[in-house]
This record gives sequence, C-alpha cells and structure tokens, in this order.
Amino acid sequence: MSKQTTRPTTFGRCDRSEENLFAVQPDIPIEHALVHASYVLGTARVLTLAAQDLCTEHLSYLNWASLQLAETGLALVEASIEGLQAGACAQ
Repeated sequence: MSKQTTRPTTFGRCDRSEENLFAVQPDIPIEHALVHASYVLGTARVLTLAAQDLCTEHLSYLNWASLQLAETGLALVEASIEGLQAGACAQ
C-alpha cells in the first residue's frame, strides 16, 4: 500500500480577485502536512491573541498575518483530507 499524500490545493486570494496566490504541493506525505498545519495554526492562534491586546497602527498587519497563517493551515488540512479521500476511493 502506498503512502497517502496531499493533493494540490490553492489558497491565498490575491486582493479582491478570484485568483489564489499560493498552493499546497501534491504528493507531500499527509503526516508531514498535518504536523506543519499544527505549527502554522498554533502560530496563528498566538498571533491573534497578541493582537487582541494592541491598539496600534500595527494591528492591521498582525490581523493580515493571522489570516494568512490560518489560510495556510486550512489549505494543508484540506489537501490532506483530499489525499485521504482519494486513497480511500482507490481501495
């Protein structure tokens, strides 16, 4: 049985367009993608909590960074789910 891997998944809308700027690459072992997603989402959580206490000009940058991290984590999870589903269908 072959190792289950991610499927290509785009994310990161560029401004107001429908085009995505980034992508999770195909054929990444799902375990690696989920570990990375955990780190990315954990960082987004810490950054979001830190931004709550700020009322500065930098708040919008922190919010943008949190959104980018959350989108990255979500894309990694979705690519992994698609890989698991594809593996289940192949059996």
